[in-house]
Amino acid sequence: MRVELVERPGDSCLGGSNLALGDRATAEDPRTRNNECGAHESWIVMFASIIITSYNYGRFLRQAIESCLNQTYADTEIIVVDDSSTDGSRHIIESYGRSLISVFKENGGHSSAINAGFSVSHGDIICPLDSDDVFTTDKVARVVEAWKPLPHVNLLYHQLQTIDANGVQRGNPWPRSTLSGDIHQKIAQTAGWWPRPTTSGLCFSRSYLERVLPMPTGPRIWPDTYLAPPAAFMAPVIGLPIRLGYYRTHGENTIDKFFPKRTVPSERREVARQRVAQYVNENVLLVDCIHGLLDAPPDVALGGHPEFQSVRRAAGEPVSLWELASVFAQCPAMPAPMKLRSVVLALLAR
Repeated sequence: MRVELVERPGDSCLGGSNLALGDRATAEDPRTRNNECGAHESWIVMFASIIITSYNYGRFLRQAIESCLNQTYADTEIIVVDDSSTDGSRHIIESYGRSLISVFKENGGHSSAINAGFSVSHGDIICPLDSDDVFTTDKVARVVEAWKPLPHVNLLYHQLQTIDANGVQRGNPWPRSTLSGDIHQKIAQTAGWWPRPTTSGLCFSRSYLERVLPMPTGPRIWPDTYLAPPAAFMAPVIGLPIRLGYYRTHGENTIDKFFPKRTVPSERREVARQRVAQYVNENVLLVDCIHGLLDAPPDVALGGHPEFQSVRRAAGEPVSLWELASVFAQCPAMPAPMKLRSVVLALLAR
Protein backbone atom coordinates (compact mmCIF):
# COMPACT_ATOMS: atom_id res chain seq x y z
CA MET A 1 0.00 0.00 0.00
CA ARG A 2 1.26 3.48 -0.79
CA VAL A 3 0.16 6.36 1.39
CA GLU A 4 0.50 10.06 0.77
CA LEU A 5 0.56 12.01 4.01
CA VAL A 6 0.05 15.72 4.53
CA GLU A 7 1.40 16.36 8.00
CA ARG A 8 -0.60 18.38 10.52
CA PRO A 9 1.15 21.41 11.95
CA GLY A 10 1.04 21.93 15.69
CA ASP A 11 2.33 25.41 16.48
CA SER A 12 5.25 27.47 15.22
CA CYS A 13 7.65 24.88 16.64
CA LEU A 14 6.22 22.05 14.52
CA GLY A 15 6.60 22.24 10.79
CA GLY A 16 4.57 20.45 8.15
CA SER A 17 5.51 18.67 4.95
CA ASN A 18 4.20 16.56 2.10
CA LEU A 19 5.45 12.97 2.38
CA ALA A 20 5.17 9.80 0.34
CA LEU A 21 5.38 6.88 2.75
CA GLY A 22 5.12 3.09 2.77
CA ASP A 23 2.96 0.83 4.91
CA ARG A 24 3.42 2.78 8.14
CA ALA A 25 3.54 6.56 8.01
CA THR A 26 5.24 8.49 10.79
CA ALA A 27 5.03 12.05 12.04
CA GLU A 28 6.26 13.92 15.10
CA ASP A 29 4.22 13.09 18.20
CA PRO A 30 2.21 16.21 19.12
CA ARG A 31 1.89 15.02 22.73
CA THR A 32 5.36 16.45 23.20
CA ARG A 33 6.10 19.98 22.12
CA ASN A 34 9.10 22.20 22.41
CA ASN A 35 9.10 24.63 25.28
CA GLU A 36 9.92 27.87 23.51
CA CYS A 37 11.36 25.61 20.79
CA GLY A 38 13.78 24.18 23.34
CA ALA A 39 13.58 21.09 25.55
CA HIS A 40 10.56 18.81 25.22
CA GLU A 41 8.02 18.58 28.01
CA SER A 42 5.28 15.97 28.16
CA TRP A 43 1.67 17.05 28.03
CA ILE A 44 -0.18 16.06 31.16
CA VAL A 45 -3.58 16.04 29.40
CA MET A 46 -5.16 13.25 27.38
CA PHE A 47 -4.60 13.75 23.67
CA ALA A 48 -7.33 12.68 21.26
CA SER A 49 -7.17 11.61 17.63
CA ILE A 50 -10.22 11.77 15.38
CA ILE A 51 -9.89 9.50 12.34
CA ILE A 52 -12.35 10.37 9.55
CA THR A 53 -12.62 7.62 6.94
CA SER A 54 -13.68 8.92 3.54
CA TYR A 55 -14.90 7.14 0.43
CA ASN A 56 -17.19 8.86 -2.09
CA TYR A 57 -19.23 10.75 0.50
CA GLY A 58 -18.08 14.14 -0.72
CA ARG A 59 -21.51 15.70 -0.32
CA PHE A 60 -21.34 15.05 3.43
CA LEU A 61 -17.60 15.32 4.00
CA ARG A 62 -17.40 19.03 4.83
CA GLN A 63 -19.98 18.67 7.59
CA ALA A 64 -17.99 15.80 9.10
CA ILE A 65 -14.71 17.75 9.00
CA GLU A 66 -16.27 20.95 10.34
CA SER A 67 -17.81 19.06 13.27
CA CYS A 68 -14.27 17.95 14.18
CA LEU A 69 -12.57 21.31 13.65
CA ASN A 70 -15.19 22.88 15.96
CA GLN A 71 -14.52 20.54 18.88
CA THR A 72 -14.37 22.36 22.22
CA TYR A 73 -11.52 20.11 23.40
CA ALA A 74 -8.31 21.68 22.16
CA ASP A 75 -5.91 18.77 22.48
CA THR A 76 -7.24 16.98 19.43
CA GLU A 77 -5.74 16.07 16.07
CA ILE A 78 -7.89 15.40 13.02
CA ILE A 79 -6.88 12.76 10.49
CA VAL A 80 -8.78 12.25 7.25
CA VAL A 81 -8.09 9.03 5.34
CA ASP A 82 -9.42 8.98 1.80
CA ASP A 83 -9.74 5.50 0.31
CA SER A 84 -9.35 6.54 -3.36
CA SER A 85 -12.61 8.47 -3.71
CA THR A 86 -13.66 9.40 -7.24
CA ASP A 87 -16.23 12.08 -6.39
CA GLY A 88 -14.05 15.09 -5.60
CA SER A 89 -13.53 14.24 -1.92
CA ARG A 90 -9.78 14.73 -2.30
CA HIS A 91 -10.28 18.33 -3.40
CA ILE A 92 -12.47 18.98 -0.36
CA ILE A 93 -9.88 17.49 1.99
CA GLU A 94 -7.02 19.43 0.42
CA SER A 95 -8.98 22.68 0.75
CA TYR A 96 -8.44 22.48 4.53
CA GLY A 97 -4.70 22.67 4.04
CA ARG A 98 -2.63 22.14 7.13
CA SER A 99 -5.46 22.21 9.63
CA LEU A 100 -5.61 18.42 9.54
CA ILE A 101 -3.60 15.34 8.60
CA SER A 102 -4.62 14.09 5.17
CA VAL A 103 -3.88 10.54 4.09
CA PHE A 104 -4.65 9.45 0.51
CA LYS A 105 -4.36 5.73 -0.09
CA GLU A 106 -5.19 2.98 -2.53
CA ASN A 107 -8.66 1.55 -2.16
CA GLY A 108 -8.77 -1.14 0.50
CA GLY A 109 -12.03 -0.73 2.38
CA HIS A 110 -13.19 0.72 5.68
CA SER A 111 -10.96 -1.39 7.90
CA SER A 112 -7.84 -0.58 5.89
CA ALA A 113 -8.63 3.13 6.21
CA ILE A 114 -8.76 2.79 10.00
CA ASN A 115 -5.43 0.95 9.90
CA ALA A 116 -3.87 3.75 7.86
CA GLY A 117 -5.29 6.49 10.07
CA PHE A 118 -4.12 4.87 13.26
CA SER A 119 -0.61 4.44 11.87
CA VAL A 120 -0.18 8.24 11.73
CA SER A 121 -2.10 9.06 14.92
CA HIS A 122 -0.75 10.07 18.30
CA GLY A 123 -3.82 10.19 20.54
CA ASP A 124 -4.32 8.46 23.85
CA ILE A 125 -7.96 8.14 22.75
CA ILE A 126 -8.96 7.29 19.18
CA CYS A 127 -12.37 8.47 17.90
CA PRO A 128 -13.33 7.12 14.45
CA LEU A 129 -15.86 9.03 12.34
CA ASP A 130 -17.46 7.86 9.11
CA SER A 131 -17.44 10.74 6.64
CA ASP A 132 -21.22 10.75 6.23
CA ASP A 133 -21.71 11.16 9.99
CA VAL A 134 -21.22 14.13 12.32
CA PHE A 135 -19.93 14.68 15.87
CA THR A 136 -21.45 17.11 18.34
CA THR A 137 -18.94 19.85 19.14
CA ASP A 138 -18.54 18.68 22.75
CA LYS A 139 -18.01 15.01 21.89
CA VAL A 140 -14.29 14.78 22.60
CA ALA A 141 -14.55 16.89 25.74
CA ARG A 142 -17.30 14.64 27.13
CA VAL A 143 -15.38 11.50 26.20
CA VAL A 144 -12.18 12.69 27.88
CA GLU A 145 -14.10 13.78 30.97
CA ALA A 146 -15.63 10.31 31.34
CA TRP A 147 -12.39 8.49 30.53
CA LYS A 148 -9.96 10.24 32.88
CA PRO A 149 -11.16 8.54 36.10
CA LEU A 150 -11.03 5.11 34.37
CA PRO A 151 -7.77 5.00 32.38
CA HIS A 152 -7.81 1.17 32.22
CA VAL A 153 -10.90 1.19 29.95
CA ASN A 154 -10.40 0.09 26.32
CA LEU A 155 -13.77 1.18 24.92
CA LEU A 156 -16.17 4.05 25.46
CA TYR A 157 -19.35 4.31 23.45
CA HIS A 158 -22.29 6.70 23.32
CA GLN A 159 -25.65 7.21 21.68
CA LEU A 160 -26.08 8.38 18.10
CA GLN A 161 -29.02 10.29 16.66
CA THR A 162 -30.18 9.15 13.23
CA ILE A 163 -30.54 11.89 10.60
CA ASP A 164 -31.46 11.73 6.94
CA ALA A 165 -29.49 13.03 3.96
CA ASN A 166 -30.70 16.58 4.70
CA GLY A 167 -29.81 16.43 8.38
CA VAL A 168 -33.40 15.99 9.62
CA GLN A 169 -33.58 13.90 12.80
CA ARG A 170 -35.35 10.55 12.61
CA GLY A 171 -36.47 8.65 15.69
CA ASN A 172 -34.75 8.67 19.06
CA PRO A 173 -31.07 8.42 20.01
CA TRP A 174 -29.78 4.83 20.07
CA PRO A 175 -28.95 2.52 21.66
CA ARG A 176 -31.77 3.44 24.04
CA SER A 177 -29.92 1.84 26.95
CA THR A 178 -26.17 1.55 27.49
CA LEU A 179 -24.10 -0.89 29.53
CA SER A 180 -21.08 0.11 31.61
CA GLY A 181 -18.54 -1.79 33.66
CA ASP A 182 -17.42 -5.39 33.27
CA ILE A 183 -19.80 -6.95 30.75
CA HIS A 184 -17.64 -9.81 29.50
CA GLN A 185 -19.73 -12.53 31.16
CA LYS A 186 -22.92 -11.16 29.61
CA ILE A 187 -21.57 -10.94 26.09
CA ALA A 188 -19.83 -14.31 26.32
CA GLN A 189 -23.35 -15.75 26.11
CA THR A 190 -24.21 -13.63 23.04
CA ALA A 191 -21.06 -14.12 20.92
CA GLY A 192 -19.92 -10.59 21.75
CA TRP A 193 -23.23 -8.90 20.93
CA TRP A 194 -24.82 -6.12 22.94
CA PRO A 195 -26.78 -3.02 21.85
CA ARG A 196 -24.16 -0.54 20.71
CA PRO A 197 -23.73 2.11 18.02
CA THR A 198 -21.89 1.88 14.74
CA THR A 199 -18.28 3.05 14.27
CA SER A 200 -18.91 6.78 14.79
CA GLY A 201 -20.22 6.10 18.31
CA LEU A 202 -17.15 4.16 19.47
CA CYS A 203 -13.89 5.41 21.03
CA PHE A 204 -10.87 3.25 21.82
CA SER A 205 -7.74 3.51 23.94
CA ARG A 206 -4.47 3.67 22.08
CA SER A 207 -3.03 0.82 24.14
CA TYR A 208 -5.87 -1.46 23.02
CA LEU A 209 -5.61 -0.58 19.32
CA GLU A 210 -1.86 -1.13 19.43
CA ARG A 211 -2.64 -4.76 20.31
CA VAL A 212 -5.34 -5.45 17.71
CA LEU A 213 -4.34 -3.32 14.71
CA PRO A 214 -3.79 -3.65 11.87
CA MET A 215 -7.08 -5.52 11.56
CA PRO A 216 -7.84 -7.80 8.62
CA THR A 217 -9.14 -6.03 5.55
CA GLY A 218 -11.88 -6.81 3.10
CA PRO A 219 -15.22 -5.46 1.86
CA ARG A 220 -17.23 -7.00 4.73
CA ILE A 221 -14.82 -6.52 7.61
CA TRP A 222 -16.16 -3.53 9.50
CA PRO A 223 -14.35 -1.71 12.32
CA ASP A 224 -17.28 -1.63 14.75
CA THR A 225 -17.99 -5.37 14.71
CA TYR A 226 -14.29 -6.29 14.68
CA LEU A 227 -13.00 -3.92 17.37
CA ALA A 228 -15.78 -3.51 19.94
CA PRO A 229 -16.34 -7.09 21.23
CA PRO A 230 -12.68 -7.92 22.02
CA ALA A 231 -12.33 -4.60 23.87
CA ALA A 232 -15.26 -5.54 26.11
CA PHE A 233 -13.82 -9.01 26.78
CA MET A 234 -10.50 -7.49 27.87
CA ALA A 235 -11.61 -4.66 30.18
CA PRO A 236 -14.65 -2.79 31.51
CA VAL A 237 -16.44 -0.45 29.10
CA ILE A 238 -18.03 2.98 29.49
CA GLY A 239 -21.47 3.45 27.97
CA LEU A 240 -22.63 7.07 27.92
CA PRO A 241 -26.42 7.45 27.61
CA ILE A 242 -26.01 10.77 25.82
CA ARG A 243 -26.11 11.71 22.13
CA LEU A 244 -22.65 12.78 20.98
CA GLY A 245 -23.00 12.19 17.26
CA TYR A 246 -25.33 11.84 14.30
CA TYR A 247 -25.65 8.75 12.14
CA ARG A 248 -26.77 9.63 8.64
CA THR A 249 -29.01 7.39 6.54
CA HIS A 250 -29.13 8.28 2.84
CA GLY A 251 -29.79 5.13 0.87
CA GLU A 252 -26.14 4.50 0.07
CA ASN A 253 -24.92 3.41 3.49
CA THR A 254 -22.63 0.40 3.50
CA ILE A 255 -25.24 -1.79 5.22
CA ASP A 256 -27.79 -0.90 2.52
CA LYS A 257 -25.35 -1.75 -0.27
CA PHE A 258 -24.57 -5.20 1.07
CA PHE A 259 -27.97 -6.02 2.56
CA PRO A 260 -30.60 -4.07 0.58
CA LYS A 261 -34.21 -4.01 1.70
CA ARG A 262 -36.39 -6.24 -0.47
CA THR A 263 -40.15 -6.69 -0.77
CA VAL A 264 -40.28 -10.01 -2.63
CA PRO A 265 -40.19 -12.86 -0.04
CA SER A 266 -37.63 -14.93 -1.93
CA GLU A 267 -35.32 -11.93 -2.23
CA ARG A 268 -35.74 -11.13 1.47
CA ARG A 269 -34.71 -14.67 2.33
CA GLU A 270 -31.64 -14.38 0.11
CA VAL A 271 -30.57 -11.17 1.84
CA ALA A 272 -31.13 -12.86 5.22
CA ARG A 273 -28.94 -15.79 4.11
CA GLN A 274 -26.18 -13.32 3.26
CA ARG A 275 -26.54 -11.77 6.70
CA VAL A 276 -26.26 -15.20 8.31
CA ALA A 277 -22.97 -15.68 6.45
CA GLN A 278 -21.83 -12.25 7.64
CA TYR A 279 -22.46 -13.11 11.29
CA VAL A 280 -20.64 -16.44 10.91
CA ASN A 281 -17.63 -14.69 9.39
CA GLU A 282 -17.59 -12.04 12.12
CA ASN A 283 -17.70 -14.79 14.74
CA VAL A 284 -14.70 -16.52 13.16
CA LEU A 285 -12.78 -13.24 13.29
CA LEU A 286 -13.82 -12.67 16.92
CA VAL A 287 -12.67 -16.12 18.00
CA ASP A 288 -9.34 -15.64 16.26
CA CYS A 289 -8.86 -12.17 17.80
CA ILE A 290 -9.66 -13.03 21.41
CA HIS A 291 -7.55 -16.19 21.26
CA GLY A 292 -4.62 -13.95 20.42
CA LEU A 293 -5.42 -11.51 23.22
CA LEU A 294 -6.62 -13.58 26.18
CA ASP A 295 -4.99 -16.42 28.09
CA ALA A 296 -8.38 -18.05 28.72
CA PRO A 297 -10.74 -16.89 25.95
CA PRO A 298 -14.44 -17.63 26.47
CA ASP A 299 -16.57 -19.79 24.22
CA VAL A 300 -18.43 -17.35 21.98
CA ALA A 301 -20.74 -19.64 20.04
CA LEU A 302 -23.56 -17.95 18.13
CA GLY A 303 -26.40 -19.84 19.81
CA GLY A 304 -27.29 -16.94 22.13
CA HIS A 305 -26.74 -14.14 19.58
CA PRO A 306 -30.24 -12.61 19.18
CA GLU A 307 -29.70 -10.91 15.84
CA PHE A 308 -28.06 -14.01 14.38
CA GLN A 309 -30.99 -16.17 15.40
CA SER A 310 -33.43 -13.61 14.00
CA VAL A 311 -31.81 -13.59 10.56
CA ARG A 312 -31.55 -17.39 10.60
CA ARG A 313 -35.33 -17.54 11.00
CA ALA A 314 -35.77 -14.89 8.29
CA ALA A 315 -33.55 -16.97 5.98
CA GLY A 316 -35.86 -19.94 6.38
CA GLU A 317 -33.64 -21.94 8.72
CA PRO A 318 -35.31 -24.14 11.37
CA VAL A 319 -35.64 -21.60 14.20
CA SER A 320 -39.10 -21.68 15.75
CA LEU A 321 -40.80 -18.61 17.11
CA TRP A 322 -40.59 -20.14 20.58
CA GLU A 323 -36.84 -20.70 20.23
CA LEU A 324 -36.34 -17.13 19.05
CA ALA A 325 -38.45 -15.71 21.90
CA SER A 326 -36.40 -17.78 24.36
CA VAL A 327 -33.15 -16.31 23.00
CA PHE A 328 -34.54 -12.80 23.49
CA ALA A 329 -35.88 -13.54 26.98
CA GLN A 330 -32.65 -15.12 28.19
CA CYS A 331 -30.27 -12.61 26.59
CA PRO A 332 -28.27 -11.08 29.48
CA ALA A 333 -27.04 -8.17 27.35
CA MET A 334 -30.49 -7.07 26.18
CA PRO A 335 -32.45 -4.51 28.26
CA ALA A 336 -35.94 -5.63 29.28
CA PRO A 337 -37.82 -3.12 27.06
CA MET A 338 -35.79 -4.27 24.07
CA LYS A 339 -36.63 -7.90 24.84
CA LEU A 340 -40.34 -7.10 24.79
CA ARG A 341 -40.09 -5.15 21.51
CA SER A 342 -38.09 -7.94 19.91
CA VAL A 343 -40.65 -10.59 20.84
CA VAL A 344 -43.50 -8.42 19.53
CA LEU A 345 -41.68 -7.79 16.24
CA ALA A 346 -41.00 -11.51 15.88
CA LEU A 347 -44.70 -12.24 16.36
CA LEU A 348 -45.67 -9.65 13.78
CA ALA A 349 -43.18 -11.04 11.28
CA ARG A 350 -44.62 -14.58 11.39
